[in-house]
Amino acid sequence: MSFLTIAPKAKSADGSARIVYAMSREALFPAWFARIHPTYRTPANAIWGLSGMSLVVGLGLGMLWTPIATYGFLGTLLTLAVLIIYGLVSLACWRYFSIQRRTRHSLHHHVLPWLSIIVILSILVGTVYPSPPAPLNLAPYIILVWLLLGMIVFWFLLFRKPEALRQAGKVFLAPETEVN
Repeated sequence: MSFLTIAPKAKSADGSARIVYAMSREALFPAWFARIHPTYRTPANAIWGLSGMSLVVGLGLGMLWTPIATYGFLGTLLTLAVLIIYGLVSLACWRYFSIQRRTRHSLHHHVLPWLSIIVILSILVGTVYPSPPAPLNLAPYIILVWLLLGMIVFWFLLFRKPEALRQAGKVFLAPETEVN
């Protein structure tokens, strides 16, 4: 395996660990994930937790299917998730500028977001119909279950920890937590 394939994966893992770390500092994830390594100042427990989860998922699916099928399946799964995120960001852009009405760029803030949403929806429909071969046919359903679980967690936090949701994102303005 070359450096060109390892480096992006390491950077992606680092970014994911920092997101888990930040969400832990905001009390949206267990505090255990917010531990910082005393020497390297990295989110140690978040890295360990995500590495363990990746190992279990990768080996588990790799033994269930072939490694190539697993790689394709996980790639499809993550691509669908990212497409949904991009679509939601485009919708949020349109909604924000529609409410604020502070834009003179109709093309940038009204037309392009809807154009991207249409393109993303066409890609999503193309991944479901016609139905792809197994295991790729499971990806859209797993994404739907993941979205439903996310909404359940959101509603749980909204009613059980509303202050944590209101404070989400403000932790980036606060100093780092103590080294555990």
